[in-house]
Amino acid sequence: AREPVAAIPQEDGTFLLVDDEAETVFREEAPPADLPVVQVPVADGARVLAAVLGVIDELPVDLRARVENIEAPTEDSVRFTLRDGPQVEWGGVDESATKAQVLEILLASEAAAGAKVIDVSAPTLPITTS
Repeated sequence: AREPVAAIPQEDGTFLLVDDEAETVFREEAPPADLPVVQVPVADGARVLAAVLGVIDELPVDLRARVENIEAPTEDSVRFTLRDGPQVEWGGVDESATKAQVLEILLASEAAAGAKVIDVSAPTLPITTS
């Protein structure tokens, strides 16, 4: 059974719910509250969507559930906003496992409390901005 991992808005106002391989699972009138809404450009959309889904796939389940929306102008500039927290600058899909670990540590730390942006695009040099 295919499990949806993201909702993609369509021109007619509906949302395609896609799995981690970009296969359509359902079409809904509104995005489910537990799935991120994905914004990708039409040009190069397949490559960019693959990068976004790769990032979603690498996120731990509890962190994935906190992602409200995710966008990527290019495959190397993925960013998302957490439902209860900051915007996360992720970058490309490379090093996603490390980026996820760094993000979880930062979210649990006092250093990131109140941060508006957490940048883990270079996971060995993360940045928080208030």
